[in-house]
Amino acid sequence: MSNIPTFAPRKEKLKRLLNRMGLLVMLRQIHDRFNPIAWAKRRSNAVALQRIGQRLAPLARQVAEQSQRAQGTALFIGMGGVSYVLQQLPVIAGVVAHGLRPIIVLPSRANREDRRLYELCGVQTFVFWDDQPECSEVESVMQQLAACESQSEVVDLRWQDVAVGKYAISTLMRRMRAGQIDLTQPALRTHLEIVVSPRSRSHRRRNPIYRGVAPTTRRLRRSRIYARGALF
Repeated sequence: MSNIPTFAPRKEKLKRLLNRMGLLVMLRQIHDRFNPIAWAKRRSNAVALQRIGQRLAPLARQVAEQSQRAQGTALFIGMGGVSYVLQQLPVIAGVVAHGLRPIIVLPSRANREDRRLYELCGVQTFVFWDDQPECSEVESVMQQLAACESQSEVVDLRWQDVAVGKYAISTLMRRMRAGQIDLTQPALRTHLEIVVSPRSRSHRRRNPIYRGVAPTTRRLRRSRIYARGALF
């Protein structure tokens, strides 16, 4: 499995360090300002919004007005790009019609373009993954993972009634396009640790986002395989 990206562990550690120092949002904003892919994404969004802007406006006003009278909350995992946001819009409109205020979870406050798209759909409330503090309880999961000697042992790894090992193995298999995870390879084990850690942080009884919002319901576009881990 020679195609294992060795930069990912270093990148993840650097992101956590920059987040602790309060520099991550600023650096992401600078990156998005000059990154050609981000520029292309903004242009693509602008073209799409030109086509649908007039049809979107009445629904956006309805979502915004009904959200102000809502009695409960609905937590949505945010997606990037017009097409993905529009896929969520009927569900957002539906929960608003049932008296729930939509709250969108985005990776970072630096995701201004994605936030703007949701605001154009009438959404007014956001929370951010990067705002949540490091969770010390994750260390207990990592210790259990370190003791695992085979893929089957990782699959059986559970924490707070969540099968974090199963989800982590599934995610890593997709990333590596592999049918088996060989724990004797140090690089693979390191990647597995990176995958397990956020899934443990995302447990709804431990996650500050979940506890702070206390949603009546939660909606994920692809439950359990979101990059930050499902809100179990």
